[in-house]
Amino acid sequence: TNGDVIFGTLSSYITHALTKIAAIDHSIASRTLLFDINTCTWSDECLDLFEIPKSSLPVIKPTYYNYGKVLDYDFNLNCVIGDQQAALIGQNGFSEMSIGMNFGTSASVLYNSGSKPNLINGLITSVLYSESKKKIYLSEGTINACNSLFYYLENILNIDHKQMEWNERCKNQDTEGIFISGFSGIAAPYWLSGFEDIYWNINKNNKNEIIRAAMESIGFLVNDIIEMLRVNTSANFTQITASGGGARDSLLQFIADLTGHFIRRPKMKDKTALGVYRILNDDYANNMIHEGDLYEPNIDRDISIKIKQWKNTISSLK
Repeated sequence: TNGDVIFGTLSSYITHALTKIAAIDHSIASRTLLFDINTCTWSDECLDLFEIPKSSLPVIKPTYYNYGKVLDYDFNLNCVIGDQQAALIGQNGFSEMSIGMNFGTSASVLYNSGSKPNLINGLITSVLYSESKKKIYLSEGTINACNSLFYYLENILNIDHKQMEWNERCKNQDTEGIFISGFSGIAAPYWLSGFEDIYWNINKNNKNEIIRAAMESIGFLVNDIIEMLRVNTSANFTQITASGGGARDSLLQFIADLTGHFIRRPKMKDKTALGVYRILNDDYANNMIHEGDLYEPNIDRDISIKIKQWKNTISSLK
């Protein structure tokens, strides 16, 4: 309780190691259970509930802030930000009502909700970006497993990592079934855990069908999150950008078919690094929006039956 020990996130540990200042930025602090999204401070109510002394937590600072000199070098640490938030900024997401998707080990659908937090039941509300006199908020739907889902399938299906090639396996494979993995649970918008893998109408002897159904489960969750945003915001989505190593052809085409929206995958995959660059260089112009691959919805494909099957299977878990 006297402040000799500080408990924080990995980012606050690295910030302290580099600058000797135990600090955490708004974007990462807002992912914790201890943050008051309205005041952007540690919540006294939550600290009392969990019996945590405020002196044991890092101080909260803006994402764009002079955190101090880095070690013995002649430059400062000027930005600390969550990776998903940086990815949206890298996807031209600095303007209000922008939407983007980022597919990595996990995945997220991110929506710029502007200068005030927009609390949507089932989604996460956090800070997208902040500086001394400005804050921009984010509504986010998280998907616990994207690339990690296929690592999991490598183990249970006994497939060598080099032979997985899930995108290629999915391109030439159809399934009428539903697969829901329980190994990491389901985050937005359902928040379910503690269940075994679900195989509905799937041939378990066909590894490619299981992989295809697993890929589709990511798309179904994306569609559910986008539907939550559509209902609870005034956004009018015309095109959604996608980045990250998991933004593969089969998945993005499936999402386009499910949502009825055009999906754009820019040429530059790592939008997280670009987002940090833009913050540090005050470069928020919308560029590269027409570059890269475009996935158009297949209007000839009746996807409504599969969506109904997905929702029925999800409902059985509640």
